[in-house]
Amino acid sequence: MKFGLIMLFSLVGLYCMGAEKGITDTLFDKKVNAIIKERDVEKKEALYAQLLKEFPENSGIRKEGYIRARTSLALFWSTKGNAEKVSGYYDLIRGQVNTAHPLAFALNLVKHKKMEEAVEILYDIKQQLSDEASDNAGRLYIFLRAYTTLAEALHYLQRDEEALPYIEQAYRKSDRKRESINTIYAIILNKLGRHAAALPLFKDLVSSGTASEQIKALLKESYTAVHHSSEGFTALMDSLYASLQSNMNKVADTQMIAVPAFDFTLRDLNGKAVSLSSLRGKIVVLDFWATWCVPCIKSLPAMQKARDHF
Repeated sequence: MKFGLIMLFSLVGLYCMGAEKGITDTLFDKKVNAIIKERDVEKKEALYAQLLKEFPENSGIRKEGYIRARTSLALFWSTKGNAEKVSGYYDLIRGQVNTAHPLAFALNLVKHKKMEEAVEILYDIKQQLSDEASDNAGRLYIFLRAYTTLAEALHYLQRDEEALPYIEQAYRKSDRKRESINTIYAIILNKLGRHAAALPLFKDLVSSGTASEQIKALLKESYTAVHHSSEGFTALMDSLYASLQSNMNKVADTQMIAVPAFDFTLRDLNGKAVSLSSLRGKIVVLDFWATWCVPCIKSLPAMQKARDHF
């Protein structure tokens, strides 16, 4: 995800109740912050064990500190895919933290294919989210991400009937044009044999240019089931590709910048100086890449095809 949900709680309501307590609380906060900042797994756990030993858990300000430390530990272990550790720390903070935190745990566990544990956390999040709570943009994002991920995890566990209501709710509350939601929704409908409902979703994914080869194969499966034959499927795909090309041309027309480029001079592979102005009237494609960039290297054959074509 580019999914920025790793937020740390700040302590609120602090006030001095005597010099000695103030010094103690400051030391406690420093130790909590040290746990949060530590990246080494053994050191992080050792700092937490030391905190428990030096500051026996009680109510008030220290409770919030422990929540912050345990949230950090659960998040850390979720990035490692250690479901047992995540569950242990999550049980200690369950219902006491913003839903963004457990959602981050669940997303990381899904990446590591720890679906059962992710589903348990996502069901907890579901109970905290209501239709009213998802009206603002931030809560809506969490709602959509939680419900879509829950449906994805349940589908992975072959519990598609259970997954369907959640992806349907995410689909209805979104703008119905979100690739991730539409993809999971279409796949689950296809799996359940609801091909007539899946077909338009698959078609939209292809015409928008976001369909993978798997989606195209499932589109053919749903098309064949609805029409009782694959006849006409090739023509359908041709029309969808034509629609995609037309949409891409429209976008290019609206976003193309009609401003002259500044002139510059570089040397070609033979050491000859070549200026941009010397290529006036010709098609010029500038591709910036690096030898250490794997995606860049993989794109070079396509760039060669473009060069050969033009």
